[in-house]
Amino acid sequence: MMRRCCGETDSLSQVSDDSIHSQQRFNKIHQRILPRQQFNSYLGNLFIMVYTIVVHLYAKDDQECIDKLSAKLIEASRVYSKDQETISWFVMQDIKDPRAFTIVERYEQESSQKYHLENPYWKTFDPYVIPLLEKPMDLRRLEELDTSKDVVVPE
Repeated sequence: MMRRCCGETDSLSQVSDDSIHSQQRFNKIHQRILPRQQFNSYLGNLFIMVYTIVVHLYAKDDQECIDKLSAKLIEASRVYSKDQETISWFVMQDIKDPRAFTIVERYEQESSQKYHLENPYWKTFDPYVIPLLEKPMDLRRLEELDTSKDVVVPE
C-alpha cells in the first residue's frame, strides 16, 4: 500500500536521545572487553547503512481515539521490534500536541522491510489505525548518513 509523502517536520529529538543512550551503553560494554586503541579502531570500521522509515500520525480530536492510537502503537512496537533485521521500532507522542504521534522504524537494509510486511500483525494495523486518524499518515523513507568518519564542511 503506497502512502503519499508530505512536507518536512522537526519532531525527532527523542529519537536522537534514544540513539545516543544506546550508543553510550554499547560503548561502555565494548570498552570493558577491548583495549582502548582496539576499541576505537573497531568503532571506526563498524558503520552500517541503516534504512529508516518515519511515519507521522495525527489522531482525531477525541480522547478515546488518542488513547486507542497510543495503545495500538505501543502494541505494534512490541511486536515489530522482534522482527528479523529490525534494529528498532520506536513510537513517540508529541509533548505539546497529544494528537501527534511519530513512528521511527530502523532496519538493517531496505529489503529488511519484507519481514515487517510478512508479519501477520501488519494486516491488523491499518484497519485499526486509519479510522482513528484525522488525516492520512505521512510516511518517509530515509537512509541514515555515515557519521562515523570525520567530515570537512565547505565554507
